[in-house]
Amino acid sequence: MKLPASKMDLKCALEECSMALNLFLNNKFSEALELLRPWSKDSMYHALGYSTILVMQAAMTFEQQDIQMGISTMKEALQTCQRFRKRSTVVESLSNLVSKQSVDQLSEEEMHAEICYAECLLQKAALTFVQDENLINFIKGGLKIRTSYQIYKECHQVLQMTQGNKSKNETYCQFEGGVKLGIGAFNLMLSLLPGRILRLLEFIGFSGNRELGLCQLREGASGSSLRAILCTFTLLVYHTYVSLILGTGEANLHEADSLLEPYLQKFPNGSIILFYAARIDILKGNFEKAQLRLQECIAAQQEWKQIHHLCYWELMWCYTFQQNWLQAYRYADLLSKESRWSKAIYVFQKAAILCMLPEDDLKRTGEDIVSLFRQVDGLKQRIAGKSVPTEKFAVRKARRYASSQPVKLILPALEMMYVWNGFAIVGKRADLTENLLVTIEKEETALQNETNCNEYYMDDVCMLQLLKGLCLKHLGRLMQAELCFSKVIQRSWQLGEVPEDQKKANVTPVFKKGKKEGLGNCRPVSLSSVPGKSNLDRLEKWADSNLMKFSKGECQSLPLGRNKPTHQHRLGADWLESSLSENALGILGIVVNPKLTVSQQCAFATKVANSVLSCIRKSVIASRGCEKQIKYDSYLVPFTMYELGLLYKQQDEREKAIRYIEAAKNNYKEYSMESRLHFRIHAALDSLKVSPASTP
Repeated sequence: MKLPASKMDLKCALEECSMALNLFLNNKFSEALELLRPWSKDSMYHALGYSTILVMQAAMTFEQQDIQMGISTMKEALQTCQRFRKRSTVVESLSNLVSKQSVDQLSEEEMHAEICYAECLLQKAALTFVQDENLINFIKGGLKIRTSYQIYKECHQVLQMTQGNKSKNETYCQFEGGVKLGIGAFNLMLSLLPGRILRLLEFIGFSGNRELGLCQLREGASGSSLRAILCTFTLLVYHTYVSLILGTGEANLHEADSLLEPYLQKFPNGSIILFYAARIDILKGNFEKAQLRLQECIAAQQEWKQIHHLCYWELMWCYTFQQNWLQAYRYADLLSKESRWSKAIYVFQKAAILCMLPEDDLKRTGEDIVSLFRQVDGLKQRIAGKSVPTEKFAVRKARRYASSQPVKLILPALEMMYVWNGFAIVGKRADLTENLLVTIEKEETALQNETNCNEYYMDDVCMLQLLKGLCLKHLGRLMQAELCFSKVIQRSWQLGEVPEDQKKANVTPVFKKGKKEGLGNCRPVSLSSVPGKSNLDRLEKWADSNLMKFSKGECQSLPLGRNKPTHQHRLGADWLESSLSENALGILGIVVNPKLTVSQQCAFATKVANSVLSCIRKSVIASRGCEKQIKYDSYLVPFTMYELGLLYKQQDEREKAIRYIEAAKNNYKEYSMESRLHFRIHAALDSLKVSPASTP
């Protein structure tokens, strides 16, 4: 029912927007727009609702004209909201907030105007990034986000200062819901960022507290405001997508279920609701049930075809998990033809799935795999001036097919499954995981029997070991999984990737006896020698795993101190013979030269130490010189290091887990999907140790 008067008051605006929201959730998208349009230039809530639907449409279609329409409509919505804001606005004068008296003077309409303005500003910033990739737009978008964040923070202060004074009527509860949505979403999303990025953002006024964000969103979702469903959707996105793709894959599906259940009862045919229900089923491993729900979602409406594309993506993965390659190809093909979100990924995914088909089935599709892979490079896009990391990964992998003599990819569909953290999903089904393991081991055997090894041989070997390790991990065969991961990490030595503290020798004069001033009373010792850095009990294992050979019979220990204690050391089960003097041991093969000053002697010792370390590096590389090295897929080692850390976490070896995960973060740079791994590392470390809480 529309208000016949010339002005729409706040209460009626909220009621009408609630009606539009119900229409939207019942798949009546055009009717929702038509209800909001007449008042979209006179009511802040109508303006917000109308422009939000158009922005969603633009984000889903990725059509330039829809993006332009969304931006222009959102600009008008900002102007409408601006008219209702207090002239000396909350964000422009923080000093006003300090005075409780000035806060009490804010009308409810002005408070709502701040929240609506912040929401519009945030959406306009998001579209600005997509519209154009130039630096000016990027800066403008960033400033809009910061302004929106500041408004939310200050509205949160207003909420805290007015809770005792304002009567909690319906309109006040709506304002409260808006604040909880904004504060919750900002804190949750910012908390996902790796520490180095978050520290930079904190410097310019941002902060991210995950617990605060989740708490605010949960409170907002449990309320009755217009934003309750938006708080619910934000939590669902976090639990069903963000925690999987940018986290460790440990989603809170119990909470996701309880959040969605009331809406399933209220909107049983709502396509968005059905889609989330299917996604939760997928994460539980109920792929057959999810496939039925996704088909229901597709049949529920025909107006927004882009929701169908979401379903196609999920169906493609369901069939991939089941290794039903023809059905997976069907949906990858539909995506590559109909959706504009990421043509490069869709075409690569389609070609990758075709690689899994038997030769006869491939011929029946009429597709040319080589041609498809060669299209990928020309389809990549830029968003906010940056290439999409997953597209860059696909482009690099597809380059194998660029030459006149293409080199086929090994199980590319399963490699892409790992990129999207799909093994964490399929791992909940032992039967399907066993089937994947059979496929991987079959390819592993074929690769081992290959007589003419190409330049990608070691890359393929390591990739298969990573995928095999993931299957074994989810099947509970943890020792075998650890062995697979360790094999990949060992290949890093064949790249010459020696740990940083073993790349350079640090030499110090060690006092021996007599006066400290005398050169002969000091011994220059390398503090960075490999044995010096290793636990004696693990030295043999360390040398073996890093492809080094040494004779335990030639090892000696040097008792230090004036009294030369007779304490003995052991290497494995063998006791080491003690050396009576440093010269007998021959530290770094150096004998003190009294003609040299201390600094000259240390410089000489450093040179010798570095020569020794260089020999170690070269011997490690040369020890398997007959084999191919990891040449292109440098991402494999840090990602495997991270997976090994998660394996130790699963076994409650906390310190070991932290050490490996931090090594993955600190020891490797400039590899594919580096930022994605850093997000996952941040989530893993956050789950292993408590970080100091940030302020809201």
